[in-house]
Amino acid sequence: MDGMNEKELKVFMSYSHVDEGFKEKLEVHLSPLKRNKKICSWNDSELLVGTMIDDEINKHLEHDDIIILLVSADFINSDYCYGIEMEKAIERCKKGECKIVPVILRPCLWKETPLKKLLCLPRDGKAISMYENEDSAYLEVVTALNKIIENY
Repeated sequence: MDGMNEKELKVFMSYSHVDEGFKEKLEVHLSPLKRNKKICSWNDSELLVGTMIDDEINKHLEHDDIIILLVSADFINSDYCYGIEMEKAIERCKKGECKIVPVILRPCLWKETPLKKLLCLPRDGKAISMYENEDSAYLEVVTALNKIIENY
């Protein structure tokens, strides 16, 4: 073994479609972890025509190892993101079945949600959009994610 994780971890991304651009940038920054077979990521943009949407999303919510919550006011406002995906992720995390990685994308009142009990990224919950250089924020996120993977 060359120091790589034995198991490729499955990562599910929950996000509001308003934040599609942030999700795409994070996917680009995750590419080294994908190329090294540490993770394979999935989000609903990969749904195929004719797929039972809720069933496929639920399958990933139920079984993926790491759930990344891309948090913004739109995420919090979404009944699906907040009420279904986030709630399910927290429930599984409490049972030790997965890790949750909340990533604050844009300034919002996330400290008034159950996420206040979790360590959020980037550091101190500073929103990615507030960084002068967003790449440094994404690097902070994927570096922390890599540490989670290595300790999984």
